[in-house]
Amino acid sequence: NRHFVGDVYERAIKKEGLRVMLYEGDVDACGLGTLPLEEIFVPIFDGLANRTQRWTPWAVDPAEKILAGYAYEWDDGRVRFASLRGAGHMTPLNRPHAAFTLINALTQETSLPPPPARISSRQDHVEVQI
Repeated sequence: NRHFVGDVYERAIKKEGLRVMLYEGDVDACGLGTLPLEEIFVPIFDGLANRTQRWTPWAVDPAEKILAGYAYEWDDGRVRFASLRGAGHMTPLNRPHAAFTLINALTQETSLPPPPARISSRQDHVEVQI
């Protein structure tokens, strides 16, 4: 019966040297909208690894000009906290291409694709300048 998993991340990152990713849909009724996961896990990860990327937008494919979400990275991507824009509790169902891109970057040990200079959101048809 566990109330918090901080020690699991500490063991994975510090002792085992594993790659760690925590992700969540930004419209998840069980997550970013209701529980401040960013406020909980970012300070933990800051204490376990060196932050190498601030909260930065990423895309599924920069040529498509679609915002996939935002991510922090530590130790050049070995540890990552990411949001997926427009995804709910079932992120791979809501945003399958974005979820695949995120998980593929973790397993292939690559960076997330950068956003283009101008990105738009299919959900609300709003263009965002970066």
